[in-house]
Amino acid sequence: HAPFYGEGGIGIVFNSNARPDILEAAISFAADLTGPNHSLPLVTSVGTLIDPYRYSHFENVGDENSAESKVYIGDGWNHESILQWQQSTIQAFEHSNGVKDLGIYGKTQYTGELGFESILTDFLSEKKSSEGSRSTLEKTWAHLTARYGKDVQQKLYRKSLGLPTSAFELPIVILCIVLFSILSLIALTIKNRRLQKKLREEKQNSSALKRITKWTNLISNNPASRLVKVLQDVQSGKKVDMEVIAELLSRIKSHKGGDFYKPELNADEFAKVSEDNKAFADYLKYNLMNNFFDTSAGSSSGSMNLNRSNRSGSLASDKAASDKAICDILRTVSDKSAVGSPMQNFRPDSPFSKSLNNVDELLARDDLWIPNDAIKRLENIGCWNIDPFHVSSISNGHPILTIMYNIFTTDLDLGTHQSGGMLKRLKINERKFWKYVQVIESQMRPENVYHNATHVADVVHNMLWLLRDGELAGRLGLCEWEVFASLFACMIHDFDHPGVSNDFLVRTSHKRAILYNNQSVNENWHVAQAFGLLNREDG
Repeated sequence: HAPFYGEGGIGIVFNSNARPDILEAAISFAADLTGPNHSLPLVTSVGTLIDPYRYSHFENVGDENSAESKVYIGDGWNHESILQWQQSTIQAFEHSNGVKDLGIYGKTQYTGELGFESILTDFLSEKKSSEGSRSTLEKTWAHLTARYGKDVQQKLYRKSLGLPTSAFELPIVILCIVLFSILSLIALTIKNRRLQKKLREEKQNSSALKRITKWTNLISNNPASRLVKVLQDVQSGKKVDMEVIAELLSRIKSHKGGDFYKPELNADEFAKVSEDNKAFADYLKYNLMNNFFDTSAGSSSGSMNLNRSNRSGSLASDKAASDKAICDILRTVSDKSAVGSPMQNFRPDSPFSKSLNNVDELLARDDLWIPNDAIKRLENIGCWNIDPFHVSSISNGHPILTIMYNIFTTDLDLGTHQSGGMLKRLKINERKFWKYVQVIESQMRPENVYHNATHVADVVHNMLWLLRDGELAGRLGLCEWEVFASLFACMIHDFDHPGVSNDFLVRTSHKRAILYNNQSVNENWHVAQAFGLLNREDG
């Protein structure tokens, strides 16, 4: 038994295009209308066709004189019918199989204006005869049954109750689950076999790699290479085993002969390899080793270019010459990877950089300076989206000069000050200032990937944006000298940058690091060199 409730109801539609205040009022009205305070008269009135849908609709109906009972009685109910209606409705509400709505197609044709209810209403009101009503009911039933099908209606009703719609539905579901489980098991089995095969291959490759690594380690096992390796570990901050150092020093002291790069190719383990496969041992000794070091340190001329086609015993026959070639290879590789070796683009220099060496020539020649009227004008100076790489391109590699010139020749509001005419108001010699800017830019090394003139120009322009659009100058109340100093500091902040970090300079005991006692080496250098230029009398 599945009691049905919820037939009929209130449909409320809101216009999404209505004004917010009207929409809010409509929603408030709907909530109030359907709430416990005002919905009871809608339920008790016969004309609304609304069934009770709240427990509050039956509150206090046991008392014939209660306010709720009086609402029912006022609409023509007697107390006994109220209690019967309460009992049947509450049972339907709380029944485990209760159905809120019959999900059957054509339901309105069963119960609507042209459906069974209307036919029965006409018969009861004596508008139609019993024979005519019976005939109409039969035709309507036949029409609905033909249109939707009895089986379809039964399935829909069973589905609304959560019951199987056919005798085969449950077995089919179980069969699908079983088939899915079997297919999943097959897929897992295939995947497992593939993983096992891949694991076996990786084990074989790993074993071969370990053998090759062991043999190449034998070749590079010489006192000099091992000492370089220890020093590299110390440089990188790794903890080195003191027993290893002690053993290495002992080997160096007891090493016979003057060539510390000579590998110990007569070790028992390498001799065993030679006995098992002499051809492979020769190849390993004269070719694989060369390939190995070409990959790790880059090939070089001279001793690094061994003839890799000589895999026969011709090289092996001349043991002294071949051993010397191997020593040369190891010495070259060791020199490339030695502790404190300069980076590709880093040029170790004197404590006073090339900036003070080239400036003399620069100041002495008038033809090297860029005149102000040749500097590119920028329409988007101060805009956040300005492209410093584009500025560098259109200015023929002078982004710092271009950005600085456009700032101080354009009227940009920086707090209470304007950038245009600032140099004149601060009584700064403009001829010397633009020469100074060009000197600063000339010492920014273009080979630096990051710390170059384009980076400096970008930093200067970012500071301009912060001072103006970011309102930094106005909010901090900066005076005109402070605004100028902010832009000036950005211009010199990476002056003559070597392209390496402070840590690199300190670890390599560079003269700059010694000069500044390992404290903020690059930063001290930038400002000292830039301020040193300001003190020159020949600019």
